[in-house]
Amino acid sequence: RPRAALSSAGAAVVVYDSHKAISGGVWASRCPGPGQSWTTVSLASGLENRLPDVATDSAGVWVAVWQTVDQTVTADGKLGDWDIMTARSTDDGATWSSPKRLNSNAATDIGDDTAPRVSYSSGKWTCVWLSTNSLGGSAGIDSDAMASESKDGGVTWSKVVAISPRATTDMPNDHEASAAVVAAPGGGVLVGSECCSG
Repeated sequence: RPRAALSSAGAAVVVYDSHKAISGGVWASRCPGPGQSWTTVSLASGLENRLPDVATDSAGVWVAVWQTVDQTVTADGKLGDWDIMTARSTDDGATWSSPKRLNSNAATDIGDDTAPRVSYSSGKWTCVWLSTNSLGGSAGIDSDAMASESKDGGVTWSKVVAISPRATTDMPNDHEASAAVVAAPGGGVLVGSECCSG
């Protein structure tokens, strides 16, 4: 499921995942302007990297996010939880930084963080995703929408917080099914999530 972003100058970046055994991972295809050629680079290799998204500030900085499985094998022989990864470009998508974990609790959490979405508005990057982490009791054990912000072009990200004020009180089967974030007219962002009870 490819995701795309377009700068005000006409540069475009499309990110997507591949499930092929040889080329599996997350990729970014870039076109610097209308009528120009596309080039493609790998952001992360491995089938465990999935569901990317991308955004730009239209000033040369692009931020990509996706989900990945922690490759640490637990005592019972299973792989770890899902975490959110990110990479950034400062040259309109021509080259990208090495991937790193975005969610601040990645090293210690045991829940899954999945399906990230990212947006830029008024000097701030916002990433939202779904998570089964309880955040030390500030969220329930069901799937809730989480968020983190960056004010330095994706170099650092704020502490993870639950979006919904109902995160600690909703029923265990009130799962958030999706989360989204878009830039709002006049600055700021609009954040929303879809809930399903089962």
